[in-house]
Amino acid sequence: MRRVEWSPQAQSDLIDACDWYEEHRSGLGGELRETLGRYTELLREFPESHPVVFTRVRRASLGRFPWSVHYLVESDRILVVALFHHSRHPRQWRGRVQERAPEFAAA
Repeated sequence: MRRVEWSPQAQSDLIDACDWYEEHRSGLGGELRETLGRYTELLREFPESHPVVFTRVRRASLGRFPWSVHYLVESDRILVVALFHHSRHPRQWRGRVQERAPEFAAA
C-alpha cells in the first residue's frame, strides 16, 4: 500500500480547518481529524476510486463536512495537495498545484 503524505500547504489547510471548528464547537475539530483519518485509510486502499478533477488531481469529498481532499496518486505515495472547503473557488487549489509544483499538472 502507498503511504499518504500531506504537502505543507495541505497541512496548513488541515490545521486552519480544525482550529476553526474547535472555536465554534469544542471537539468538532477532533471529529474532522477522525473523519480525515478514515478517509486517508480509504485512499490508501482505493487510491483511484475518486474522480480526477484537474489533470492528475483527484478529489474525495468528506461527507459530513463540506470539505474535499485533493490528492495525486504517485507510484510510491499518495500526495495530498489541498484540503479545500466546498465554498471556495477551485482556481485557488488549482493555482497551488500549478505554481508550487508544475510537474503535478503535467498530463
